[in-house]
Amino acid sequence: MLNSIKSKIVLKNIIRYIEKNVYLRIVKTNRNLQNKLDISLDTYEEYYNQIEVELIPKKSDLSSENQFINPDYQNKAFFNSSFDEVKKCNFSDNENVSKIRVLLNIKYLTSLSDLFLNCKKIEYIKFIHCANDKITKINYMFFNCESLINIDMTRLKIDNVTSMNFLFTQCKSLKSFIFPKNNMNNLAEMEYMFQGCSSIEKIDLTNCKTDKVVTMKSLFNNCSSLKELKISNLKTDNVENMEFMFYKCSLLTDLDLSNFNTQNVMKMSGMFCDCVSLQRLNVSSFNTKKVMSMINMFSRCLSLTELNVTNFDTSSLVSMNRMFYECLMLDDLDISEFNLEKVQEMEGAFNKCKDELIKKVKNQNNFTKNAF
Repeated sequence: MLNSIKSKIVLKNIIRYIEKNVYLRIVKTNRNLQNKLDISLDTYEEYYNQIEVELIPKKSDLSSENQFINPDYQNKAFFNSSFDEVKKCNFSDNENVSKIRVLLNIKYLTSLSDLFLNCKKIEYIKFIHCANDKITKINYMFFNCESLINIDMTRLKIDNVTSMNFLFTQCKSLKSFIFPKNNMNNLAEMEYMFQGCSSIEKIDLTNCKTDKVVTMKSLFNNCSSLKELKISNLKTDNVENMEFMFYKCSLLTDLDLSNFNTQNVMKMSGMFCDCVSLQRLNVSSFNTKKVMSMINMFSRCLSLTELNVTNFDTSSLVSMNRMFYECLMLDDLDISEFNLEKVQEMEGAFNKCKDELIKKVKNQNNFTKNAF
């Protein structure tokens, strides 16, 4: 009870500090208690869970890592509490807190989910050290950090992370991020990971291991400034959902997905919808045998001049409404082998396509009138 009261008092003092011109650093400290055999486990855990919050003057040189590691640095505050208590400090209402350096040595923590959720004023976050390899979830970690420009996660251990859902969602100002070179062999979820990152121009997932990932729904949804995408190493063998994966990636001009194994994918609706600048798209290796929904899959690909879908197996397809809607530049499309036996919805599938294309398509298969 006493510790709890002290924690609240210190937290109030921390918030008062933050109201001044300061940056913030959150530190998890290990008091080297492993070698002290005369303390109980409870006492050990109490010290190990001690959190150090370091307030850094606004005028500090943030380019130097040493000053953040210096144990004698001024303006430190300590309190015994869970990491959730630090998260309760609402940085989003304070315009002065814009840069954070994070050092974590957290033995028992397994999740960093929601850590900076809705911290709308923070511009820079750098993880200097994290010795914990037990973290399994980092979903929603930076959700709606709308002013965040740069994130350096190089030294964050995420070897055992299973979920990255909504990790950078609505980080509207994000320009760059650096992932750690971990194995990430247990990663299973990547839904909405970059959704709404409307300022980022380049995304490199070369170091991202996705062998176990089952969902990539809306992975790059509304990355409207994205021009370069390095995903040639992505393993998609177990992915089941790719809905809206590239939706509104409106500046992408070239997308080669020949490395994608889509044997288990069941949903592809809106996958390339509103990719209005896309001129070249390679989906020639797609295995679509299990896909049931392709609604708006290529809708409003306004610049696409050619598209090879001859390999598409549509034996499980149920819905293809507006599948090729407003593909204005397509002159030819071979869908003569499309199996329409299970298709129940195809309204507007070719609406606003070229007249020449519609004539060719009508002669290829038994589409209903409302498809045109």
